[in-house]
Amino acid sequence: MGFGVGLYWPATEAVVADVTPKRDRSEAFALVRMADNVGLGLGVMSGGLLIATAGTYRALFAIDGLTFLLFFALIYGAIKETLPRRNRPQPFLTGWGTVLQDRNLLIYATVNVLFTSYIAQLHSTLPVYLNRFVPAGNFGLGLPEVVLSGLFTGHVILTVLCQLPMARALKPFRPTVP
Repeated sequence: MGFGVGLYWPATEAVVADVTPKRDRSEAFALVRMADNVGLGLGVMSGGLLIATAGTYRALFAIDGLTFLLFFALIYGAIKETLPRRNRPQPFLTGWGTVLQDRNLLIYATVNVLFTSYIAQLHSTLPVYLNRFVPAGNFGLGLPEVVLSGLFTGHVILTVLCQLPMARALKPFRPTVP
C-alpha cells in the first residue's frame, strides 16, 4: 500500500501543478488532500460497516480492487495530456533509461515511498493492531470493528474539516519552493 501511495501521490501532485494556475495551487493541493481524506473516510466507514455486519474480508478486498479500476478509468478518460504530441511515436520504454539515471529523482522517489509507507501503516496496520492486541476494557482484547471505524472516520472528518480552511489561511504566505 505504501508503495502504491508513494507512486500515486507524486503523480497527483504533478497533475495539480500542471493544470492549476500558480496563484491557486495551494488551494488546489488542499482540495486534492481533502478528496483523498473523504475517500479514506468513506472507505474506512463502509469497510468497517461491511466487516461488522457480514464479516467478509474477501469482499472488502474485491470491492477495493474494483474501486481502483474505476478510479483508473476516470483518470484515464477525464485528464487530458497537456504536453504537445511529438511527430513520431516513441517506444514505451524509451524514457526509462533517462529516468533511471536521474539521481535526484531516484532519491525523491525512495524517500517518498518510505514516507508514504508510514502513512499507509497508519491506515492499514494500526487498525489491525488496535483490533487484535490492545486491551479494551469491557470488550476484552482488541477494539471492535465498529469502534475502530468510528475512531478512524472521526480522524478523517477532522482532517477534512480543517484542510481547506488551513490552506486558505496560509495562502497569503510565500511558499517555501518557488
